[in-house]
Amino acid sequence: MIKLKDIGSVKMSEKKWLSHISPEIIIENKNRVCAYLVALEGWRRGLTLTWYSKKVKSNKIHAPGRYFSLSNERKIHYFYKSKGDLTNINAQRITGRKHLTKEVLSEAGVSVPKGKVFKKEAPDLEVISYANNLGYPLVLKPTNGFQGIGVFANLKNEQELKGALEHLRNDMGYKEVIIEQFIDGVEYRIFVIGEKVIGAIEKIPPMIVGDGTSTVKQLIRQKNKEKKKNPHLFKKPIKIDYEVENCVKEAGYNLDSVLKPGKELLVRKKNSLSSGGDPVDATDLISESTIETSIKALNAIPNLSLGGLDVMVDKNTGEAYIIEINAIPMIGSHLFPEIGIARDVPSAIIDYYFPETKDQPRVNDNVYFDLNNALQPLHSKIASEITMQSIPAWDNFSQMKFIIKGKVQGVGFRRWARRKALENNLFGYAKNKQDGSVEVIVSGEYSDIDKFKQLCLTGPIKASVTEVIDNNWNGPVKVGFEIKESKKRTKPKKKIDTNIVEKSKNNTNNKSKKAPSLKSKIKRRIKRLIKK
Repeated sequence: MIKLKDIGSVKMSEKKWLSHISPEIIIENKNRVCAYLVALEGWRRGLTLTWYSKKVKSNKIHAPGRYFSLSNERKIHYFYKSKGDLTNINAQRITGRKHLTKEVLSEAGVSVPKGKVFKKEAPDLEVISYANNLGYPLVLKPTNGFQGIGVFANLKNEQELKGALEHLRNDMGYKEVIIEQFIDGVEYRIFVIGEKVIGAIEKIPPMIVGDGTSTVKQLIRQKNKEKKKNPHLFKKPIKIDYEVENCVKEAGYNLDSVLKPGKELLVRKKNSLSSGGDPVDATDLISESTIETSIKALNAIPNLSLGGLDVMVDKNTGEAYIIEINAIPMIGSHLFPEIGIARDVPSAIIDYYFPETKDQPRVNDNVYFDLNNALQPLHSKIASEITMQSIPAWDNFSQMKFIIKGKVQGVGFRRWARRKALENNLFGYAKNKQDGSVEVIVSGEYSDIDKFKQLCLTGPIKASVTEVIDNNWNGPVKVGFEIKESKKRTKPKKKIDTNIVEKSKNNTNNKSKKAPSLKSKIKRRIKRLIKK
């Protein structure tokens, strides 16, 4: 098992993430990451991408950006987030109910933790009585929870169970619950497609490491600050709640305690990434028996093409237990692990649904599209579906960064650059720099870029260009051309002259009366006019 101090020692420059899925792409499309990444992979392979304005049946919400199709001249497949149409509604229904999943897996001979479902009508005493007979430690969780919400793991006695049960049912509103055996071991999220494991991550529970000076609360804040650097984890901080406070208390500390240097403190018992845990790639570390159990579990659910499996491997026996299966799995943790190699899950999904494109190279790894802009007609309900323009296939692709100097700000240079770039089939952006120059990034055919550079030497009518500096550039490029706003300059705070402050105080103290207000001046003026 990986220790947290190992995670903290890995620098951003050392993380082995995929070069064609850069963090800025994820951050720009953060609300629809799974759907976007699968769609982007298909689009980059030359497949036709269409987005639909369709309400999600479970809650009837207008949710553009989640439902889309990919097609070629031979076939079409429909997707909802990471789930394709080869997974049917019955498979989704089974995996959506944890107790149904356990029943199906048990019948197929797959190991699952012992446990029982309690309907909302079941009194707490009945739940506690069953738990005492089953034996501690135990896990308490809702039947229809997701992303680890409402899961209380490693409950060691009746008192802990009572507190967690009251919080789950009364405070969180989950009336129907599951009590099950706690497996002491290492938990993995394993992504399986068909007969193959694509990726496995070890879930490190939310933990902090003492430095000898910071309090528990401060260490949690520092950890959350580090999480913001990961495009998958930046919206998954450690929130201080009932579970965190109780876990810290059980360890003999409180939120104001200062931990010794190197002291590791578990702040949650469950290995939930959504609640502040850390993903570590373990694809090459899991055993063959764990791989076989995972594949067997996926195939035990009829018409389930792919899934994210939560697997607990007993630390004593090595036996793998399936905790649950998600038919619409989140894939970000496999792409942005804190330690280890990223696994290209979107490519694996497209390989499965469009095997004829498996050996076909992507048209361009650097080009991507802004989903928010693409979906505007769907959001406003001007259109019911949008088909994306095919990705350009350049013969001699190049990217350049130009720094244009001279009188180039306040003369419409960026708007002019946008028009000329699009006229020459170039993508990129233009923005003003604080030194008075304009930065322009362009991508496209080398000959078109060279033509654009010659135009920049002159610029618009009101401009006066003195120099154009060019450099090669290899960052991601968004389809279209964007005018970016430059960061506002922060004005330095003026130094206060203490002598002036003292004189001002003295002058204020010497005044016996306050200066007359404008209202009183007007009244006096009116009185004088009346007397006259």
